[in-house]
Amino acid sequence: MSDFLKVKPIEQALEIIDNHPTPLLSTVNIKTIDSLSRTVSTPITSSSNLPSFDRSTMDGYAVRATDTYGASQSQPSYLNLVSEITMGSIPKTKIKIGQAARIFTGGMIPESANAVVMVEYTELIDSSLIEIIKPVAPGENIIKIGEDIKENDPVFEVGHVIRSQDIGGLLALGITQTPVFERPKIGVISTGDELINPEIEPKKGQVRDINSYTVSSLIQKHGGEPIIFGINKDEFEVQFNSAKKALTECSLLVISAGSSTSSRDLTAEVISSLGEPGILMHGLAHKPGKPSIIGSVENKLIFGLPGNPVSAMIIFELLVKRAIHNILRSAKELIAPTQAILTTDIPSINGREEHVPVKLYNSQSGRLMAEPVFGKSNLIYTLIKSDGIVIVPINKSGIYSGDLVDVFIN
Repeated sequence: MSDFLKVKPIEQALEIIDNHPTPLLSTVNIKTIDSLSRTVSTPITSSSNLPSFDRSTMDGYAVRATDTYGASQSQPSYLNLVSEITMGSIPKTKIKIGQAARIFTGGMIPESANAVVMVEYTELIDSSLIEIIKPVAPGENIIKIGEDIKENDPVFEVGHVIRSQDIGGLLALGITQTPVFERPKIGVISTGDELINPEIEPKKGQVRDINSYTVSSLIQKHGGEPIIFGINKDEFEVQFNSAKKALTECSLLVISAGSSTSSRDLTAEVISSLGEPGILMHGLAHKPGKPSIIGSVENKLIFGLPGNPVSAMIIFELLVKRAIHNILRSAKELIAPTQAILTTDIPSINGREEHVPVKLYNSQSGRLMAEPVFGKSNLIYTLIKSDGIVIVPINKSGIYSGDLVDVFIN
């Protein structure tokens, strides 16, 4: 009990996680089109210049810029139209002084041309003569070779998580296979005599197990592969054997419920019995999630999350997510909160950090408002009804109505 009361702030918990050894993951090469949300395992460099030729950014006419200097509506410039550059073709005509070529967006710039006049500033006099009423500077309306990315430039470092735009960028370079880390296998155990599978109609006193599936979905969201080891009864041997099996198959283990201090809460005892060093931390200066556990056996982290669904999900996002990202060597997330006006006081206790769900809406004056969604941590719909989280810092005793607060979107 004394260890439990020695709660640690979030920063110390994260320090424990960051200082813990991480397992090595294998690299797999997968189709780039299937790489969304996977983590790059080997530095990727550009195999070519992009674009590979000077190309137009506008529909118009490829010209020598000097031929347009001084052009205006009152004193237009006139150029001979010598060709039309079709899309996907290499121009065969060199642009000489006083000449122009019709070109379309994405078309290849012909030799000696160094600018494109937008079609809006021209008029076709006849099939061989155009009028220009606005000058262009050298390079105007042109993307130069390698302007997007140059050959051998770095594209992605190890730990980069592939986004939709990244897939497009890789394919534009002809990179159709991408090296990524294999997904780390993460064990999930739910404990409790009262738990039943979700598809079963509960009797009085029974509760459907949702933590196995909310935790598994969070593991998938952050790049892992969840391995569910089922519902474990509140019996030491059952939980010990299940956890031991999970540690042989997985890189990390998450146990929900059983992290508190009653006689039915066996997680700490199980972790301590699995091997050294055992419990690294038991107790978090945070609401919800005070009884959370961090343990380690055979250089594999074990997390004991509260059984209450809201607590389990919030502590997962605070702690377990960090461990998964460390295994994947992912770059630290850049999270930009949304600011809103708090509608109701949020009381808290100095000495613990508190995460409070809030609902966002626009006031009649158009200001973004944050309304706290109060509820006990075993009520999953407090999260479902919310749009984000407001954090009450550890050194504050609350936040007042009317304060401007940062909202971290769910």
